[in-house]
Amino acid sequence: MATTDLTWMEYVRLQLLYLLTEQLIASFLGLLIALVPPFSLLLKNPVGEILIGGIALLAPGAVPLQLLLLGVNVTAEDDGSTKLPVRFMVGVIALRLFFIPFICFGIIHLLLVCGLMPYDKPFVLVMLILTSAPTAVNTSSICSMYSYKVKEFTKLLLFMYTSCIFTTTVWLTVYVWYLES
Repeated sequence: MATTDLTWMEYVRLQLLYLLTEQLIASFLGLLIALVPPFSLLLKNPVGEILIGGIALLAPGAVPLQLLLLGVNVTAEDDGSTKLPVRFMVGVIALRLFFIPFICFGIIHLLLVCGLMPYDKPFVLVMLILTSAPTAVNTSSICSMYSYKVKEFTKLLLFMYTSCIFTTTVWLTVYVWYLES
């Protein structure tokens, strides 16, 4: 059945089924507990403290596990996936780590000059750093969840994280000079 044959409600229901992943359900549940006071009170009792304590024990291992997953995806057997051209990888990395922060720097400067954004140095520095940060490792989990170009994206992410050592240092230097003037 083509999507053009569906009614509006059937189409919405089909799209919602695509969105009902474990990660989104857990995120919405976390927001619900954090934002609705009666639900947050459930976690402030002895049973809730045990749950939060268990989660707090698991939290420090989240980043190493993500990096382990990244390494496993890089070294996985070739499943017939295509090899990314070097030119494409350099273009994507340059776009993500140089051109996007440059454009965002111009937009933030324009917002500051026009008075549309407060000139609070820590806030501006955080906004600028967020624009120059590399793509999150969690995006590799999304590719792996849907089995879509996992190996290619993981290699791209690995090279992006390697090259961000240089670009983040350069951008941070530029941002500090900008905020000092």
